[in-house]
Amino acid sequence: GLTPAPKTTENDPAGANIGAGGSGTIAAAGTKGRPAACDAYADFRRLLDRKDLDAVIIATPNFTHAQIALDAIAHGKHVLCEKPLALNYADAQAMATAADRAGVRHMTA
Repeated sequence: GLTPAPKTTENDPAGANIGAGGSGTIAAAGTKGRPAACDAYADFRRLLDRKDLDAVIIATPNFTHAQIALDAIAHGKHVLCEKPLALNYADAQAMATAADRAGVRHMTA
């Protein structure tokens, strides 16, 4: 899953600080002044390159959902996205179509 630190900006969802723990467990990286108990990434796309992750949970600001989901799907990851799934019908449809074509699951929490 993906969990951003407050550094995410509307124009650059890649600016999120995210992390992945062992066995595919996802945790916020370095939140509340505590050290991260996981691998930390400044760009979520680096996390998607990991071969040991089969799925992601997207729990980021709403405006980032579509881009992160589409990138995750393109990397063959199953996606569980927090509500709202997308900000408009076109983005939601693009996500569903991409998941169908990639043969991965795409759902909302």
